[in-house]
Amino acid sequence: MTTPSLVTPDGLEGRSAGRADRVAVMLAGHAVAVGVAADLLLRDGPSTVGAALWVLNAALLGAALVVRTDRTLPPAATAWLAVAVLVAGGAAWRDAEILQFVDFWTTVGALAVAAALIAAPRPLTARLLRELLADLARVVGHVVAGLAPIAAALGRVVGHGTPASARGREAVRVALLAGVPLLAFGALLVAGDPLFASFVSLPSVDLGQVVSHLLVVGVFSWMAAGWMRAALDDAPRPTLMSSPIALRSRDVLAVLGAVTLVFGAYLASQLGWLVGGERFLRERTGLTAAEYARRGFFEMIAVTMLVVPLLLATRAALAVDDREAERRHTRLSLALLAMLALMLVSAVARLALYVRLFGLTTDRVYPVVFLAWLAGVLAWLAVTVLRGRARPFVAGAMWSGVAVLLALHVVPVDALVARWNVDRAARDTAALSLDVRHLAELGGVAAESAVAAVLAPPPAATRAADFTRARCEAAHRLLARWGTRSTEERDWRSWNAGALQGRAAVRAHLPEITRLAVPKCA
Repeated sequence: MTTPSLVTPDGLEGRSAGRADRVAVMLAGHAVAVGVAADLLLRDGPSTVGAALWVLNAALLGAALVVRTDRTLPPAATAWLAVAVLVAGGAAWRDAEILQFVDFWTTVGALAVAAALIAAPRPLTARLLRELLADLARVVGHVVAGLAPIAAALGRVVGHGTPASARGREAVRVALLAGVPLLAFGALLVAGDPLFASFVSLPSVDLGQVVSHLLVVGVFSWMAAGWMRAALDDAPRPTLMSSPIALRSRDVLAVLGAVTLVFGAYLASQLGWLVGGERFLRERTGLTAAEYARRGFFEMIAVTMLVVPLLLATRAALAVDDREAERRHTRLSLALLAMLALMLVSAVARLALYVRLFGLTTDRVYPVVFLAWLAGVLAWLAVTVLRGRARPFVAGAMWSGVAVLLALHVVPVDALVARWNVDRAARDTAALSLDVRHLAELGGVAAESAVAAVLAPPPAATRAADFTRARCEAAHRLLARWGTRSTEERDWRSWNAGALQGRAAVRAHLPEITRLAVPKCA
């Protein structure tokens, strides 16, 4: 059975007005339930377990609404709802800020994809990227519109209910008419006469708290209503317009050929550095190898990210009847991808030099993982889009991204970074020093290594004064994050497994760390 559309201005669809009104009421009820859950689980500061439970609640209520309106919940949509819940729960497992940031936006994206798949039940493997983007744009539009498109339907239901509901509305009306003046005059008299106040006790209401609760419930109910309407939007999709630009063979040569020349020039410069070494580098730039290794890695990530939309956009804009343009695009794209692979090898080599000289940080690990995923996406693009099979590309890229993100939650990256740096310093104490301040900034899974490094005696090659100051600052940081100032009972909604490990590691050596954290680190 087809659900009456809820996206028209008045929330109706011709003869299905009565059913559309009932669906509107169900949708509003489910949305308000999501809003109330947000007030209970998300309102009081950062939330981890609370956020995961809220996403689970929203997913279950959304799925229930789909079933109650006689629609089918596609398996692909169910899978993306599960991804949203699982990734939201990841924030309660790891305390790395960058992971929690990615978790948030992945959860939002998964919920949007699920809504798009419910509304137009075609698998991702059958969608082009621009088709998926158009569907996601519709979801965003519905979320912004919220309850507004079904306001008329809700008004009709409120205005034409059963006799019992009419009596209830009348009772609420009378209560409001009597209650407002009663509270206003009563409050003034109680404030002005202590004797009267001794006989009368008015309820104490914190208006700020009331407004705060209503605001949270209202905002999240509004967004949830839009998300649910997007899932129930079965209106026909407009045919996507073809590209206004039709690229011919020489156009492809101009666009991709120019980029190929730039990449070739870059690789030639890297060859000079590879053959000429640091002397060549100093002559050309004035930089040492260490200074050169610090730069350019994030710019390389940006270049890699831009290649994907460039190849997809130019492929989509090819003239339909120009086979020569298609062949030239494939050849130039493959050449670009080959050169980009060499550029990535160069970037990783520079990163390895940086790590050897300065140590490993999570700021380098996560971008390397992201770069590896991008390289996989480019390889997937080569075997799908460039071979005339564009539709599987989107699903492969998205699911591989989810797999990489989940793997980062399984692998204790911060602990591995800490152990690598400790082992590195132990291997060559004469040349390398351990940055204990950096260890103290890592996540809770690395706290045990950080505590051991802070309590260890200074390395022989390190100046005692420098190490004492660094150890003092690291001790202060450990105490601020995991020590006595973090021992108060935390709300269960913000529980985090990584933070729990950090507190356990610091509390096991609390007296020793406290002795090192002198008031002024000198």
